[in-house]
Amino acid sequence: MFRQKKRTAPQQNNRPKPAPKAPGTSRVKASLLSLESRLMFDAAAAATAAEVNQEQVAQEQAESVVSAEGGGEPTAVENESQELLQAITTYNPGESRTEIVFVDPTVQNYQELLSGMDPNIAVIMLDGEQDGVEQMASALAGRTGIDAIHLISHGGEGELQLGTGTLTTESMSGQYADELAIIQQALSGQADILVYGCDFAEGQAGQEAAMLLSQLTGADVAASTDATGFAALGGDWVLETQIGTIETHIAVDDGIQANWVGLLAAPVADLNAGGVGNNVTTAFTEQTSVLMTPVGTLSDVDSATLNRLTVTLTARPNGNAVESLSLNAAATTVASGAGLTVSYTASTGVLLITGTASTATYQTILQGILYNNTSDQPTTSNRSITVVARDSTNASSTSRTATITVTTVNDASTITSLSGDSRAYSEGAGAVVIESGNALVADVDSTNFDTGTLSGKP
Repeated sequence: MFRQKKRTAPQQNNRPKPAPKAPGTSRVKASLLSLESRLMFDAAAAATAAEVNQEQVAQEQAESVVSAEGGGEPTAVENESQELLQAITTYNPGESRTEIVFVDPTVQNYQELLSGMDPNIAVIMLDGEQDGVEQMASALAGRTGIDAIHLISHGGEGELQLGTGTLTTESMSGQYADELAIIQQALSGQADILVYGCDFAEGQAGQEAAMLLSQLTGADVAASTDATGFAALGGDWVLETQIGTIETHIAVDDGIQANWVGLLAAPVADLNAGGVGNNVTTAFTEQTSVLMTPVGTLSDVDSATLNRLTVTLTARPNGNAVESLSLNAAATTVASGAGLTVSYTASTGVLLITGTASTATYQTILQGILYNNTSDQPTTSNRSITVVARDSTNASSTSRTATITVTTVNDASTITSLSGDSRAYSEGAGAVVIESGNALVADVDSTNFDTGTLSGKP
């Protein structure tokens, strides 16, 4: 049975730290990163990291045996209390836990967060240029018995960014179904997944996403319904939503929680401000440029500036030279005044705006983006335009989509090259040619001309 409860304030993890590893035992080479006394791996080295962990445990056990056997003279315990010796030799210190934290590299100053973690927690850095969910599945493939996974990345309502991938209810049930099945196989029977991204469990979309993540992985899930991070910025480190019984402590200790200045929030693009959802549908009529999202908004709770807006016309069935994106006069003026660079690449359909400017400046530009199609016979299939904003910490918004519907117009036929000849006609006479020039009849909508009426007057 799943149950939800308000989580108490984070507690420190007081599990004992392992003995230092002797030099020369690790087989991780270029992909092993060093952070003070912590071992940190990139996603590509995850398999090797597992081997290192096994070697370290084996070495510590061997060192313990050697230490016990090489102790010199018999101890007082050995001489005076065989019962106590028996208790010592049969003592079971309890089952150790295996925890892994996956970190998105766009999290600002993530090194400080990692410095406040229990060194027994393995750290895997995601590649920000690759799909993070796929990287997680690759890192965990073939493993078993993992007790907890911590996901430190930027989030939003029902969304969590992991590299170039985004966890949502839609992507979990479709695109990432296989990856989540691999992750499920790697987890222990009582495993927990802690999602630190801001607002992941907020609202109906967030609750559904958290529940689905639990169902697809078999893990208990804890996630935040508000901002995660620095208190002065409106954040905290309480994961308010819990599905199942959470036995895992917050990975970041109290001191770092209090001092890390940042929030695990991404920019938010809303193309349908005031309406349902974040996407929008806009109607285009032949030969009339249309604003893609005249009421669209951009926001970012942890950064006052953005540095990139990428808008992509994903398909251009009437041709690259005919369909395009551009800025209207007002947006062009604002972009120029802010010193931003604006470019459009016809072969890819990408309108790119770069440079550091306020969120309000970028929002004005967003509202001034035009869809253009100069065809007299545009195909009527819907066009899709995606929008992604990036802030000064290099965190990107979840991609939003503007759907452009296309309506054609029946253009009037034209007659050209009339010579304007005059003709005499006598009553009762036969037919006369009233135009001896090279008159041309044309219709841009069709090559077929059915009927026409030519009228004259005396």
